[in-house]
Amino acid sequence: MGRRANGEGSIYKTGDGRWRGFVTVGTNGGKQVRKYRAAKTRNEVLTKLNKLKQEHQTGRVLTVSRATVRSFMESWLTEHIAAHKSRATEALYRSISENHIFPKIGDHQLQKLSPANVQTFVDKLATVGKKCVERSLGRLGPEDLKKFKEALALVCREIVV
Repeated sequence: MGRRANGEGSIYKTGDGRWRGFVTVGTNGGKQVRKYRAAKTRNEVLTKLNKLKQEHQTGRVLTVSRATVRSFMESWLTEHIAAHKSRATEALYRSISENHIFPKIGDHQLQKLSPANVQTFVDKLATVGKKCVERSLGRLGPEDLKKFKEALALVCREIVV
């Protein structure tokens, strides 16, 4: 076995007889971000690394491992919504984010956020929204809840891992 070329990752045998490999999928603050895979055989690891590289090239692997919902949404609001939506829509999305999303799930790391977390959050918010009569309560009415779900769906499509 010869030396692997740049970008192909690294494969090695661990002390317990298993094989482990990694691929660099980007940088975060100047440090390399690596994704690791392990298996019983070298060929299995090679297959897993090739799949991981392919996912990375198509944009399906999140490269910033410690990114939070808050940091991602703030940049998404600034870069995407401000450029493609009206000021009123941007203001509504920001308000929903700051008043509802950030306090509840803003500090969750994107990679640790599961569909179950999001669904539980949406269900609780929907229940509160149904009971809401006055906007002054800081809760979402039916129309705002609909906008919230649209915004959250857009964000979730952007962060598919």
